[in-house]
Amino acid sequence: MKSIKFILLIIFICQAGCRNKIIKEPVDEATRVKVIEITPETVSIPVHSSGILASSEEMKLSFKTGGIVAKINFRRVIR
Repeated sequence: MKSIKFILLIIFICQAGCRNKIIKEPVDEATRVKVIEITPETVSIPVHSSGILASSEEMKLSFKTGGIVAKINFRRVIR
């Protein structure tokens, strides 16, 4: 008698575990978005740094007479 009840209990548990539940597929819902027009603009971001500024070419200046240098011409090269 106990074995029959035990077997029926095991069968009932197995049947309950083997049920296929109906899975509802998610419905695509509409999502509102805000659309804006993109406009190009120039933004200058300040750079804060420290270091040594050096040129790629360095020339030694030497003069035969002493005095104050009024002007030094240079050419800026951007790479």
